[in-house]
Amino acid sequence: MKTKQRKVLWAIGWAGLAAIFWLSLAPLPEGTLAVPGSDKLAHFLAWAGVSLWFLLLVRQRQQHKFWVLAFILTGGLIEVAQSFTAYRSGDWLDFAANSSGVLAAWWALPVAMALAPVARLFQLGTIAKTDEG
Repeated sequence: MKTKQRKVLWAIGWAGLAAIFWLSLAPLPEGTLAVPGSDKLAHFLAWAGVSLWFLLLVRQRQQHKFWVLAFILTGGLIEVAQSFTAYRSGDWLDFAANSSGVLAAWWALPVAMALAPVARLFQLGTIAKTDEG
């Protein structure tokens, strides 16, 4: 993969993770996510998306377990950090939704890698060759 393209993809991933931090720790406007349980779906989708993005970028598959564990721990730390704010609260169910999203991304990784647009964007044919050596 071209170095510039790879840097852009990594930057997008880090921006996504920063957005999760911001959205998790910033005060919520009134009426946000008024549908019961919709926040859990938002947690799941956000963590699934950012986790899958990074897992597609990691060249060595042996590192995937490390990244999955790191994302699960990060999701837990964000919930703990929320409990220290006056306007948010940590929630075990949010942590479960975060973790479920990360695990779903890990399990969906082989399917995502098989999709032609994903393979082209992340140059997965090139990455697969480096994993064999």
